[in-house]
Amino acid sequence: MTSYIARNTRLSAAACAFLLFAAGCESNAALPGGQTAVSASPSSTPGATTEPTSSSPTPEPSSSSASSVQPSVSPAKTANDTQSLANAVTGSGVDAPLNAQRETNWPQPQPYTSAKPLLMGLSLADTKATVTAAYGKPAAEFEMNDDSNDPLRVFDYEAFSVGFGQNGYLRFIDIASASLDPGLNGVKLGQPGDEAIRLLGNPDIKTNYVIAYTTATTVLKLDIDPKSKRIQSIKLFGIDELGS
Repeated sequence: MTSYIARNTRLSAAACAFLLFAAGCESNAALPGGQTAVSASPSSTPGATTEPTSSSPTPEPSSSSASSVQPSVSPAKTANDTQSLANAVTGSGVDAPLNAQRETNWPQPQPYTSAKPLLMGLSLADTKATVTAAYGKPAAEFEMNDDSNDPLRVFDYEAFSVGFGQNGYLRFIDIASASLDPGLNGVKLGQPGDEAIRLLGNPDIKTNYVIAYTTATTVLKLDIDPKSKRIQSIKLFGIDELGS
C-alpha cells in the first residue's frame, strides 16, 4: 500500500512538473510574440510619424512660396510676350520698339491745306521709300484685294495705315488712333464734327454721316457717327475713289 501511494505521489509530481513546464513554454512562446507586438508598435509609431511628415506642411510652404514668386514672374513674362509679339509682327530683333515708343519718335506732320493736301505729312505722290524713311518699318504688311486690277499693298503702323497701288505710290492714308495728331490743325478721332469744321473751315461736303474736304485730286473724309456726332474715321484718298 505504501509503495502504491509513493508511486502515485511520484506520478502526480511528474504530472505537475510537466504541466509547469508546458505552461512555461506557452508563456515563453507568448512572450516573444508580445515582444514582437510591442516592438511592432514602436516601429509602426515611426511609420505614423513618417506619415505626417510626408503630408506635413512642407508642400504647403512650397506652394505658397511658389505663389509668392508668381507675381514677380508674371509681369516679366507678360512683358516678354508683348515684346515677342512685336518682334514677330515686325520681323525685327529684340530691340524692336513698341508702338508707343515709335509714335514718340515720329516726326511732327506738316499740316493739311487745300494747296498741299497731306495726312500724317504724307501725300498721294509719296512712295514706300518716303513712308518708311519717315516712320520706319510697319508693324504689319499685307495685300488687300479690292476687286480691282490694282490690289493694294498695306503698311499697318497700328496708329495709322497706308495703302500703295501697284505703281508704288500711295492711294490712301487712314488714321486709327485718337491719340495721334495727323496734322489737321488739332482735329483728331473722337472729336465733335462741329469742332473739325471750326478748325478746318467749311467743308465741301457735309451730311449727318460725312464731312469732306476736296481738291482736284484728293478727298479728306471724316466719317461722323450720327448719334454722337463725333468723328469715327479720318482718311485721305484720291478723288476718283470718292464713291468707293
